[in-house]
Amino acid sequence: MLRERISKITEAPDSTLILSTNGKGLVFYKKGKVINNLTRANGLPSNQCQAVFISKNLVWVATNKGMCRFRYKENVISEVLVINRQNGLLSEDVRDVYYENGKVFTATSQGLFIIDESLFYQSAAPPPVYFRFLKTDNRSYTGLKNITLSHNEGPLQVGIGAINFLNPNAIMYQYRTDPGEAWITTRNDEIILSNLIPGSYRIQVRARNAGSEWSLPVEERISVVAPFWRSTWFSLSIIIILLSLVFSIYFSKQKTAMKKKIRDLEMERAVTLERERISRDLHDDLGADLTGIVMNAEFLKLNKNTEPQFTKHVQSIATSARETVEKIGEILWAMNTQNDSLKNLLAYITEYVGATCEKRGITVVMNIPVDVPNVIIGTVAKRNLFLAVKEGVNNIFKHAGATEIKYSIQIHSNYIRISLEDNGCGFDPSHTREHGYGIKNLKKRMEEIGARISVDSAIAKGSSLKIDYFFKA
Repeated sequence: MLRERISKITEAPDSTLILSTNGKGLVFYKKGKVINNLTRANGLPSNQCQAVFISKNLVWVATNKGMCRFRYKENVISEVLVINRQNGLLSEDVRDVYYENGKVFTATSQGLFIIDESLFYQSAAPPPVYFRFLKTDNRSYTGLKNITLSHNEGPLQVGIGAINFLNPNAIMYQYRTDPGEAWITTRNDEIILSNLIPGSYRIQVRARNAGSEWSLPVEERISVVAPFWRSTWFSLSIIIILLSLVFSIYFSKQKTAMKKKIRDLEMERAVTLERERISRDLHDDLGADLTGIVMNAEFLKLNKNTEPQFTKHVQSIATSARETVEKIGEILWAMNTQNDSLKNLLAYITEYVGATCEKRGITVVMNIPVDVPNVIIGTVAKRNLFLAVKEGVNNIFKHAGATEIKYSIQIHSNYIRISLEDNGCGFDPSHTREHGYGIKNLKKRMEEIGARISVDSAIAKGSSLKIDYFFKA
């Protein structure tokens, strides 16, 4: 319960155990719990108690800072009296105390000191207390009421006094600057109040003799005036200025942002027009030329030239030109801003998968959602997603030997999942010699647009490709 060293235990007439401790003062213990505590804060000369002795209702305490006597009855402590060098004690280091037949035997570090008990009895009435002076570094306010101080006058010096003809050195004072605060105990008859913030104060002072109760407090009222920069009108002015500055900065930033937005829109419009011009040029010029090459190659095939090498070269020209036309078509589609929507992208990819599987004679099972969110995506994302699906389909044609492809689209709150599954021969993902470059290429494309791709396969169990593309709803 108590971790400090207990120097002595004694029992009061009401069966309360009084414990003297080395650090916690006196502890009063009854019926299994602590019921009271007397420390330096409320009367002891020191919290280091070395002995305690009880004679009827009088308790004597020996400490390292003098001796203390008080009356204890039914857990009420009263008439606390401190005896030290000012009262003539031989030494304040009191080791033990004993009372008998009106004599107090005090064992100190410098010998035995015997005190006649009659010397302790003096007037129990509290002494009258008064203010001797109030002043600052610049001015004296003695005799004035309701004092007003400037904020920069410096610390307030308060002189106090109490009348005691028997033992003036035993007078103790308490003061506070507001009735709601705790009392501060001192033996000094001059108080320095520094760092008083602007506001109103009620300085109260009271005193007591050795063995008396505290006197009724006397009071002085003072006010500390705040500097002009802490006044209400100044604060309001600063708030108005700051608000004006904030609004000015805000509207300036809004204006700058609006100008930037207009420039960005103008630049975006210019880029869109340029994309459309390039698209038209590719379609009108290069597309027409390549179409002419295809037509000429087909015409040459109809010739009756039976040389195998001639026919092979003609077929190669036709195939290359046709693939080039298809690639140009894909580029034109990607550059067209009217196709910058998730709905158009999914429709284009679905059309490509269906048409390509039909050409190859492979069955395709589709699971396509009806409702697609209205989401705008960029050119790079649009093209990379299409090329990833295209590469996945081509890998199935080249390597899987599949007879069926399952193509599905799943739409979630912030991403879409495009899936390709086949019933082909499959492969071992741990052996990437044959398929490693294609998978790495797919992953690189997806990393560019913040998408996620996964490839799963096993020998003779087909393969699956899943692409997750995240978007802002």
